[in-house]
Amino acid sequence: MRSKPAQILFGFELDRRPKAAGSTTISVVNHPGGALDSLTPSRPPAHVRTAGQRRRGLPAGILVQGKHTGARPAVRATLGPARGGELWAPRVFGLRGAPRLEPVRGVLTHWRARCGRPVRD
Repeated sequence: MRSKPAQILFGFELDRRPKAAGSTTISVVNHPGGALDSLTPSRPPAHVRTAGQRRRGLPAGILVQGKHTGARPAVRATLGPARGGELWAPRVFGLRGAPRLEPVRGVLTHWRARCGRPVRD
């Protein structure tokens, strides 16, 4: 079983079952994308990044982001107007950028292709 797709599907199921029982409880799923500690700004005194650590992480910054930016989909899913069964993820290839609403159908298709297990839509 693949843990990330399984957790996403678990979140969708946590939305579907209460709705089927008549509840107004919702579940909204988020994905942080690629988030590296080396791209995260220092947070003195808890965590101080050296200039060398920051430079070593810069090449990866082309594709991924710092953890501070990776938290944005979770904040958007929590605070923004949301409907249950949604997936919020970074805009650029699901790895970095501002949060956007992802099509759920794509996640279900991905799960079927990778794991060969049926999922109810």
